[in-house]
Order: sequence, then C-alpha cells, then structure tokens
Amino acid sequence: MPLSGLRVVEFAAPLGAYAGRLFAGLGADVVLVEPPGGGPLRAHGLLHQALNGGKRSIVLAPETAQARRLAEGADLVIAGAPLPFDPRAANPALVVMQLSPFGTDGPYAGWQAEDITALALGGMLTLAGYPGAPPIAACGEQAIGAASLFGAVGAMAALLRAEATGVGAMVDVSMQECVAMGQENAIQFLELEGVVRGRNAGGQRQAGTGVFACRDGHVYLMAGGIASNRFWGATVQWLEDAGAPGAVALRDPKWDDPAWLNTAEAKRIFASLWEPIARAHSKAELNAEAKRRRIPLAPVATARDILSSEQLHARGYFVEQDGLRVPGAPYRLSATPWRAPGRAPALDEHREAVLRDIRPRPAPRIASPGAPLAGLRVADFTWIGAGAYATRLLADLGADVIKIESATRLDTLRDAKPFKDGKRGVNRSGYFADRNCGKRSITLDLKHPDGLRIARDLVACADVVANNFSPGVMERLGLGFDAVQAMNPGAIYLAMSMQGATGPEADSRGYGLTITALTGFQHLTALPGREPAGTGTNYPDHIPNPTHAVFAVLAALRHRRATGQGQCIDVAQTEPTIAMLAPILMQAQRDGTDPAPLGNVHPQLLLQGVFPCAGDDRWIAISLRDARDAAACAGILGTADADALPAATRAHDAQALMRALQAAGVPAGAVQTSADVLADPQLGHRGHFAALPHAEMGLSHYNALPFTMQGLPRHPRHAAPLLGEHTAAICAELDVTAPPEALQ
Repeated sequence: MPLSGLRVVEFAAPLGAYAGRLFAGLGADVVLVEPPGGGPLRAHGLLHQALNGGKRSIVLAPETAQARRLAEGADLVIAGAPLPFDPRAANPALVVMQLSPFGTDGPYAGWQAEDITALALGGMLTLAGYPGAPPIAACGEQAIGAASLFGAVGAMAALLRAEATGVGAMVDVSMQECVAMGQENAIQFLELEGVVRGRNAGGQRQAGTGVFACRDGHVYLMAGGIASNRFWGATVQWLEDAGAPGAVALRDPKWDDPAWLNTAEAKRIFASLWEPIARAHSKAELNAEAKRRRIPLAPVATARDILSSEQLHARGYFVEQDGLRVPGAPYRLSATPWRAPGRAPALDEHREAVLRDIRPRPAPRIASPGAPLAGLRVADFTWIGAGAYATRLLADLGADVIKIESATRLDTLRDAKPFKDGKRGVNRSGYFADRNCGKRSITLDLKHPDGLRIARDLVACADVVANNFSPGVMERLGLGFDAVQAMNPGAIYLAMSMQGATGPEADSRGYGLTITALTGFQHLTALPGREPAGTGTNYPDHIPNPTHAVFAVLAALRHRRATGQGQCIDVAQTEPTIAMLAPILMQAQRDGTDPAPLGNVHPQLLLQGVFPCAGDDRWIAISLRDARDAAACAGILGTADADALPAATRAHDAQALMRALQAAGVPAGAVQTSADVLADPQLGHRGHFAALPHAEMGLSHYNALPFTMQGLPRHPRHAAPLLGEHTAAICAELDVTAPPEALQ
C-alpha cells in the first residue's frame, strides 16, 4: 500500500480525525492516543465508528513520558489541540499537523469555536440559505472536515519532503482559512465587480437553473451551464416534446442573453413551463430523460437515496463496518488499492502492542528543504472547478503545472463571471484566475496532429497527468491511462469524472451544483420544512473533491518513489463528497429513518443558532455547549433562551457582540460577507490573501493555502496565466515546433 511503513500518532480530537482515517485507509499505522475515559468522539458513537475505524487505540495522558516517546518516534503527529511538548525538538524529521480553529498565532488564536463559528468567520455561512432568512450551516460539520482534508494534503506533502531530506515540518492548519477556500468566487465578485454575494436558495439562479419540485421530491436542473447557455436548446426541445404551451418562444435570441435569464420575469416564464412537467414525473424518470438528452439534471438525494444508489452499488462503494454500511474508498488507486477501515478500536485495545513497538528517534540528517513538489511536472488537462483546483494545489506545493488549453474550446471558467470591471474577456475572469494561479498555459489544438504530438510529448515527461473529462474523452485522443503508461510508465494518472469510470451512470454529465444535489448536501443543508437550499456554492468543487484527489496523488507519488510504478487514480466526484456525510448515512441505517435537515441545530450542543444583529442582513452564530456557556451568554445578552435570543441580539453590532462573547469563552462568530473576510484581522495576520499582479486584471487577491509549512512559500508564485502565455517557452523546453494552427 502506498503509505505502508508510515507511523502516524493521532492525539484524539474531532479536528484531524478524518485525516487519520485517510492515512489508515492507504496503509499507514495510525495510533490513536486517547485520554483516560476516551477521546471526545467516543461520546458520539457514530462519529467514533465513522472516523476511527482501522486505527489502534492506547490510553495515555499527553503529558506523560510514554506519550512523548511515542510521538517522537513517529513519522507524523496529528494534533487537534495544543500538545504540552514539542515532539520536533527531539526529532527534526518529524511532521506535526497542528489543527486549530484559527491557527496558532494571530488575534483570534485563543478563541473558542464550533464548526459553525468557522463557517461564519470564514465566509461560507453567509452564502447558504434563503434571502431574508438566517444563513444555514453546511450539514455534517464541514469546517472540521475541511481542516482534516487540507491538513492531510499538507502533512502528506511534508512527509514526502521529510523522507527525501530528513527535515520535517510543522503544518499549521487554520479551520477558518480552510472554510475561506469554500467561498467559491465571492472574493473575486467583490473585488472585480463590487458585488457582495448573498444567499439565493428557494429560487432559480438564472432561468432554467435551480431546484424544482417533482412527484417524489426535487431535482436540480441546469438548463444553462457555468458561463454558458449550452444546454438551453436541448431543454427547450424537451419542453416542446412534452407539449409545454408556448415553449417555442424560449428559442427567441433574448434567451441567450445572461442579463435576461437573470431577470425575475425570465425565471417566472421558465418555471411556468417546466414545473408542470417536473411535478408529473419522479426523480428517476426526470434523471433518465435528462441523461438521454445530455442535459445536466440530478435528483436531490436524501440519505436513503444515496444508500440505495445503483451507481454506488455497482462500484462497490459501501463497505461493512460495525454492522453498518459506510462510505468506502473516496478514490480508486489501480496499483495500491484502498484498505477498508474495519471496526473502530475499543478503548486502550492495543496498549501492549503499541508500547512494545515504540520506535527510536531517527538519526538526524541535514538538508535544505524547499517546496515539497519542486521539480515535479504536471500535464494539466483539467477545466472548470474541482480538477482545476486540484492541480492548483499541486502548483501551490511547488509543482510545475502546465495547463493544456485551446483557444477554440475555452476552459468554461475563462468565460465565467466575475470579470475585471465587468468587461468580459478570456483573461479577465476572477473565477478562473483564483483556480489557476501559479500555473503555466500552453494552447494546443488536440484535433491537429502536431498539437496532439506536442501534448503527447508533454505527457511523456510528466510526473502527473490530470483530467476531469467524462470517461472516454482522453481515450479518444489517444491519451487514456493505457496509452500514457505505454509512453511514461511512472506517470500518476488522475481522472476526475462526475461519477467515475464504471457503473450505469458513468457517462453522466454535471457540475458542482448537480454533484451537491446527488450527494445529499442540497437536501440536508436547509431549514426544516423549506425547499432544499444547499451551500449556495459548487461546494464539492472547492473542498472535498480536489483535496481527496491531491491526497491520493501524493500517496501515489510516494509509492512511485519506492517502486518506479505509476498508476491510475479514478476519482468519482460524488464519492469523496458523500464520504463527508458518513455519520448521517450511518444514522439513517441505525434509526431506520431518512434524516431531515436540521438547519443550524446541533444535536450534541445545549443550543446553537444564527441570530440577527444590527444592520441589514447582519447575523451572528452562537453555540452554547453547556451550562457555563449559557450563564456567560445570559450575562451579556440577558438570556440564553433560543426563543428570546433573536430579540436580544438584534440591537448589537455583530462584530462587537462576537468579541464580548469570545471574551467570556463562548463560541461565537459574526457571519462575515466577502468584504468582511477580505478585511478580517486574523486572516490578514496569517497572510491568507495574496495580492498578485496580473497582466490584464492588475493587482487582485488570491487565496493562499490554508496552512503554513516551513520551506513552503505562503503565497502562489504568480497570478493566473494569460491564455497560451507560455506556449513558446514550453515548446522551446520540449525542443518541438509546430505550425501556428496547431498552437491554438
């Protein structure tokens, strides 16, 4: 297995538990160090089962000499809370993943936080929900999950470097910064067009794109596409074939104008034609017809729908654990398959074996570490969201990422809002820029034999070859895995299609929004009794899918270093996202129910909610964990009662109230807009945003990685490339020439 031989010591805490599970799934020995009485997840049985399967348990107080020796002999220490010692002082080769709500330094470093606190202060919470109603927390504690995912990526990259150089690192992960990565294009809308994005659930994003009720639930339809109206004609034909009166009027040229599609009248007209058709059919019927017509439409899945999915069962996705079916491999590695986690350990079950196997500290080596992936080349065929962000993470970690583009078939994000000063242009999209900074761009016509020849030359010398096309596209170009392996046996081949390379839905097409629907996020992120809301973003594209994919790539690179062997990584973009909801799927089986949306309620807390504050659409998230928090809250607001709190908070400025509650030790966070996030003092202190000069857009802000690491530059190396900016330079490096028509 790719991580065989790695010893991971995880000090039990909610932060980092999923990262430990990822390491265990690819072969690492993960030792869970629990305090007397057990780690915090044991009190929430399903979370313990879901996140700690495949680990070994030992009870040790962190301050003991045995705990210190165990940590000092490891390759990686995962710490979800501060440790009473620095294990790297005795072992410089050690990697320590330190996770915390806000990072280890800065004005918020000592603040209290629950998942919703980070969602609020990181900017995701303000985007989820219905206009005029309280923002809604993403289901399944996604801020905690995001910290584990980005932490796993940072730790795995640091381990690759440590094994090569003998120099480890502290990987300092901020939950707030991880959440900031999920804002989609909100920062760019603010900076480039002066627009503060808000909530849009309960209606169409634009005419033909949104949630619609059907006979047995809801579906998500995308009659348009990101930055295009490419599916409009097929959707209108469906309406005409179904006998919708007046559907032919939707062929008028004005329906190609995004400005018209965004009007209330256009949305009303489309709904009047489509809704009767949708309500007359089931989710399955609509999905089948949309698939036949090649239109992105997805059933809004509940937990039961996911558990009964024919596609997931055909791929053998679920595995048995403690008598329940749980999400299995979030990626498929052809040479080094994922290991089913097995049951969660009993408390202190492995004490004798772990103590017997404490490893000595390694002999020190002296080296000069740089960026972990420096010297690696990535041939990047990805486009739009998740794939592009996965390869951007590789660029942030030091790889030379060459984006293969075409001037005749643009990456859709190059034509996606927001644009600098609102003026459209292939080099003016802020959405594209943030997802592609640090890369180089070459334009090739892959239908021209010389263009395809150069693409093959690039693949032949690449360490990683990445794409997120539908299955079969790369094969038709002669660039499928078998062809790449024949040219370059050591290449890591990453394929990120919507539903994977196999199964009855393998040829489905979709985007982050349809994946959000298929994976339960649309249904479960909502207020009880309201229509599905979702996160307000293409959430799978920005956190679950790219991070899982990059972790798998890094693990495969470790295996290649040992064996010289490349392999194929099949990432079905539905599957890593579903993995983030494992406890909810387990609850559905245990209780025999189909879990309903909870809004902002947290079942394990005394009280949690999002409450109005002074000003227009200003809110604060408050979590009361116990009686002490309730007393502190009542001391400031005069009440800790859920029904009375809205009236009590309404008179307060959100930022001032947050600071007062935090000073009293209560987890609270102002619900920050993109403008607030960009000006946030903690993010500013941590250097989260990088102002980089761009040839057409000028100086603009880009997200940095949401963790720091010694030897890794905090910010991207440069802004996003212009279309084809590096074509001549890359051709010179490859020592190839081609006629101009092949280089476009």
